Amino acid sequence: MADYLPIRYLYGGDVAETDAEVSLPIAEITTQLTQALQQMPLTWQQQVQAAAMKGADEELLTLIEQAPQVAEPLAKQLTDWTLNFDFDAIIHLIHAVE
Repeated sequence: MADYLPIRYLYGGDVAETDAEVSLPIAEITTQLTQALQQMPLTWQQQVQAAAMKGADEELLTLIEQAPQVAEPLAKQLTDWTLNFDFDAIIHLIHAVE
């Protein structure tokens, strides 16, 4: 396939894992996201939830940009979910805080 298309194959040994992926279990990551979300204003949380329920990705990205620098891991995860249209994950996280 690589003879015909400009592609490059990645094999298990080629994939670089970040420190967070290696050392933190999912439950701990979820806890950190929940704690960061709790620090955000309630009105912001409600706006994010409403935008996620509508599937309004552009609105979500605008709201995420408003997050303070200290909430960077939260903003990064919300951005990832938004770009992958995983609005259910955003809603689930917000419900975990309520």
